[in-house]
Amino acid sequence: MKGLTMRGGNNRIPPSEHLARGTYRANRHSKLPNDSITNPPLASDPPAELTDRGRAVWEDLYPIVTSLGIVTEAERHTFAMFCLYQGYHIEAAEHVKLEGMFKKPKRGESAEGVQYSRWYRLMNDSAVMSIKLASCLGLTPTDRHRVARVNRATEQLSEPHARPLTDLDRLLPFGPPKDGA
Repeated sequence: MKGLTMRGGNNRIPPSEHLARGTYRANRHSKLPNDSITNPPLASDPPAELTDRGRAVWEDLYPIVTSLGIVTEAERHTFAMFCLYQGYHIEAAEHVKLEGMFKKPKRGESAEGVQYSRWYRLMNDSAVMSIKLASCLGLTPTDRHRVARVNRATEQLSEPHARPLTDLDRLLPFGPPKDGA
């Protein structure tokens, strides 16, 4: 293939990904776009598809996620699904508390095998889906750390003489130490 030149090595990482990882350096990487993409804030009214318990979860978590700024209108449906599965989990947990987690064998069935009740299975399945959706939304401690790290990196870029962030600074609960202490 004459005339086709291929660059060796790994593909280049875009500056926005360097910023998310905390490895962005202005003297090494290309400039970030000046106009950041901002999504509109999350509307306060829950979708009509939510169950009553799902609406209750929405109303409980709405002030928290909007104050943190991690859920916007772009993630509305994902947040609604999270609230729906949390509502399912709450309802199933109430049934498990009343009925127990094991199913009674029917007449003629062997009582040797353990069978979980349908409410227990629903409770477990909804918990798994809630955790997955919470991770997508940045509601878990690990994902909140990623959001905080990106916010700190953008704050550092706005201060031209700021001390560079290290991995240890990102792990400290209160950010980098002040006054070199």
